[in-house]
Amino acid sequence: MQKEDQQCLLQLAQSNRQALQQLFDCYYTDLCRIALRLVHRSEIAEEIVQDVFIYLWEKRENLQITTSLPAYLSRAVRNRCLNHLKSKAAQYDWANEVREYQLPTEISPDEDLQASELYQIIEQILPKLPEKCLLVFSLIRYEEYSYREIAEQLNVSVKTVEYYMNKALKLIREHLHRYGYGWIVINFLKFLLGMDGFPLS
Repeated sequence: MQKEDQQCLLQLAQSNRQALQQLFDCYYTDLCRIALRLVHRSEIAEEIVQDVFIYLWEKRENLQITTSLPAYLSRAVRNRCLNHLKSKAAQYDWANEVREYQLPTEISPDEDLQASELYQIIEQILPKLPEKCLLVFSLIRYEEYSYREIAEQLNVSVKTVEYYMNKALKLIREHLHRYGYGWIVINFLKFLLGMDGFPLS
């Protein structure tokens, strides 16, 4: 950790508000850029970064930072962004998605019931996905990111992004099959992403 950052943290632990302001002025803009790349909305990115600094102040007497301060702050921001996306996934209006989904014209009453109940199952499944799968799924579904954009922002290959997305869809599909969904699964997953040719195997 740089000597200047270490000194700021020592002063912060002594409830020195000027030290907090110094850290804020130094890192706020860069942290907002990190958050914006993940949540795609400036007001949410700014709120997340501000929450991180509020946390620093609230925990100032017991902070344990073993990495560099920039690394610690970046990680804290990324974790909060991920939590935001998880929450967004859990609270998403899947009922509206099902209503907008164009079902085949000739379906049985049982199939119609499956379609109306499907969103409740999706709500339960998404928060249980592995973190990276949920992150990639959320960035594509809610923030309309491309594979390449996600790869650049997460510093991974496009193939890695494809892997996490395919894994997310595979897990969703497996869960839906367990609940007895058949014909609707593949078409609905394609609809979720707006990609008719999306690979689901």
